[in-house]
Parts: sequence; structure tokens; C-alpha cells
Amino acid sequence: MICVSCNYCSTIKFPEVMECYHMTGQYDYLPKVAIGDMDEYYGFIINKIAKLSNAGTVQSFFVLYEAKRNGLPDIAARRQCKKEKTIT
Repeated sequence: MICVSCNYCSTIKFPEVMECYHMTGQYDYLPKVAIGDMDEYYGFIINKIAKLSNAGTVQSFFVLYEAKRNGLPDIAARRQCKKEKTIT
């Protein structure tokens, strides 16, 4: 993952970017990027991210191990369950 400080998430136009989140805190955007190897990563940072006129600070994070992955929780089902518990 790459954290980018910029006014607009220009990274969404790149095919390597799978997801992009507008964040609170130190960085403005968190694009989730799929890169094949470190050479591709270097090229992506130097040839794409660094050339964005509105990109400020860039910081990268690499996943070492995926400890857990779930889909999104079914929030509607949770709310319904809470309602049923309060009614009975």
C-alpha cells in the first residue's frame, strides 16, 4: 500500500490501483496497489506517482503475511439481530 498526500487522488487512473480510500490523519489517500515485483514497484513510484503534480509525501507499506481476510460484514443483518434482541 502507498499513502499519498495530495489534493485529489489522481492515482485512481492507474491500472495498478485496485482500491483508493480518502483518509483522515497524516495522509490524504491510501491507494491499494497490485505490483508484481520490486522492479515494477520502483517503476510505478518513479514513473507514475512521483510525476503527479499534486502528490506531496509518499510512504509505502508492504504486506508480509495475510493473517486474516473476511468480506464485508453484513451490517443490515447485525442491525436486524439487535432489533430482535431488544424486542423480545
